[in-house]
Amino acid sequence: MNNFQKQNKKGASAELKLQWSYLKAGCLVEPDNCDGRRDFNIRINGRMEMIEVKNEDNYKDSGNLCIELYQGKDKKRPSGLAISESTIFVHTLGDQVALYRTQYMRLWLRDNKRNYPLINFNQADNGNGGYIIPITDLNNLAWFDICKFKQVPYSKIYQCPSSAEILISEFNSDPCIKKLTEIWGEL
Repeated sequence: MNNFQKQNKKGASAELKLQWSYLKAGCLVEPDNCDGRRDFNIRINGRMEMIEVKNEDNYKDSGNLCIELYQGKDKKRPSGLAISESTIFVHTLGDQVALYRTQYMRLWLRDNKRNYPLINFNQADNGNGGYIIPITDLNNLAWFDICKFKQVPYSKIYQCPSSAEILISEFNSDPCIKKLTEIWGEL
């Protein structure tokens, strides 16, 4: 069994453990058979969330998260956070998980990427890479949380607006959109 197959097997195990946590909390869990851009869906607090799971058990004591953005040494094939359709990312770290809202992380990285080098992940079979972010840099953000598996359905991140609500908010605050809205309102 090669490294990719081992990681895939460990990832599937983490997904099942996470799904069980949601089920025990009374959430509806639906497997997702799309094209690998998310792992499963849940209904929680009246909202559908799309979940992406990353197994980082091998790095649980590092104090960091690996945020994957590309595959290939040439950095030309987007992957991970760059293409995920998930609304929530969950990184397993042994008996704990780090979870965050996908769109919030994208926006945060856009504004903070100058603080972190874009690197190739050495242990990857497929030449993937991205950012290594110290968890302490994320701890005080409302859209990020660290908790035990069984506490995931009760995480504070479910109190944050969804990705769609963020995009609508950004859309409505765009000065060009405001001007067009004013013009359309005058017609």
